Formats: sequence, structure tokens, C-alpha cells
Amino acid sequence: MGREKGNKGFLKNKRSKKMERYSFKFFFNNEQREYKKKRYTYVALDSCILIDMMKVLTGTAQFKKSPQYYSMLSKLMKRNIFNKDHSKNPRGDLVFCVLPHVLQEISNEDGEIHASMKKFIEKQTVILDIAPCNQKNFDKKISRLSSEYCNKGFFLDEENAPTVDSLIVAEASFFNLTLLSRDRHICINFKDKSPKEKIRVIKEINRKAFSNNFDGAQAEPKRIEHFLNALEKGEDMPKLRNEDILISDLQQFIWGIDHNGIAKEKE
Repeated sequence: MGREKGNKGFLKNKRSKKMERYSFKFFFNNEQREYKKKRYTYVALDSCILIDMMKVLTGTAQFKKSPQYYSMLSKLMKRNIFNKDHSKNPRGDLVFCVLPHVLQEISNEDGEIHASMKKFIEKQTVILDIAPCNQKNFDKKISRLSSEYCNKGFFLDEENAPTVDSLIVAEASFFNLTLLSRDRHICINFKDKSPKEKIRVIKEINRKAFSNNFDGAQAEPKRIEHFLNALEKGEDMPKLRNEDILISDLQQFIWGIDHNGIAKEKE
């Protein structure tokens, strides 16, 4: 007999004991779809977003005052890769990251996360903890980038002194993370004469600073609704970079997320 066309073989039916034909091509295509690795998007959260998330969790959010914003925020939270007990959220595809200076903003003078936010931060976010051996070099790069922003007239207070916003944007840029915020000083401010100019200049500064290791989509500060719209449109998302300066345990944890979809419980 000649070989059947279409890569067809035989499968025994346990009930009828008859031989039925099946397609290897169909079988393997379905296997590939079933086991296709899920892609996760890392995003940095500004302190104002973290505080509002806590309001949603505690039932104190003023939905009636800002219905569209809190609706978008709730939608964003449902896509978190972590549940409240740090277990895997099957529907989650976002990894919420806390930058060093954002961590300072939500911590007390002793460096301890405020009690009201501690469980949420430790269980449902990834704190970007810099390895001590890399801290000095990291601070130097962030300070330089922050100064570049300020020299262009961004992130200055009423006395023209740099604000912490410049450092937070610089850290997000360093890790190539979309910075989610609702602060008009950080995101697009539609009251400005040229609303998109600030973001354009920031990205230009970042491209010059990271010319040697910039690849793919470039991160920028965004409002939640703009970020979610970009995700739904299937736009290419910025990928986390420079994670090799983080503490080794955290690097392994991130590797576990990227390769297994979840990692073992954080210490």
C-alpha cells in the first residue's frame, strides 16, 4: 500500500475497538497552541496608583467622583499576575513593579512599608531591589538622567529645584518600564500648549543615555487608560531590561515568572 496523504495515522477507539484516522498536523498544532508560553508585561506603578489600588481593595475608593478612572484601575488590577495570597492569577498578564524611590514614598523614616500597604506590596508586586555592589553605579546613572530632565525644565518645583518625580521617571526609564501614573507632572498634561512634547523629549534623552542597550519598544510614562488601550490594540510593549543589577534572588524570581509563568514564594 502507498503512504496516505496528509500525514494521517490511526487511533484506536476504546468503545468500538475500531481504528479511526486522525491528523498528526492537527494534533501538533493544537499542542503548540495549548503550551504556548504566555508573555508577561512588566510595568512600574507610581505611588499615587498604589495608594488608589489600596482604596479599591479597602472599599474606600470614590467611584462616583472618578468612575472612569476607578473602573480602569479595577480592570488593571484584575490583570495582575499575583492574587492577594501571592498565588498565580490564571488571567493575569501584568507584573506590577515598585521602583526604589516609589518604595521610599510609601515607607516610613525607618524604611518600613506603611502597615496599610505592606501585605499588598509584598504579595502582589515585585520590589526592584538593587544589589549593594551595584547601588553606587545605579544612583550615579539615575542622578545624571534626572539632571537631564530638569535641564529641559521638567520635574521642577516652584523654586526650580528637582522633585522626586525626576528620579522616579529616571528609574522607570533605566529599567525600560512603562510608568503608570495619574500625576499631570509625570504623564501627558492636556492643558499644556504641546501635551506630547514632554514625553517626546524624555524619550529622546533616554535614547541617548541608553543607546548601547536599547532594543524594541521604548517605555514612557502613561495614564492607565492609554496603557490599557495600547494593550488591547496589541501594541508592542516595552520589555524589562537591566535586571542584572538587582539582587540575585530577585533575578531568579523574575526568571521564574518569565519561564514558568509564576515563581516560588518570595522569601
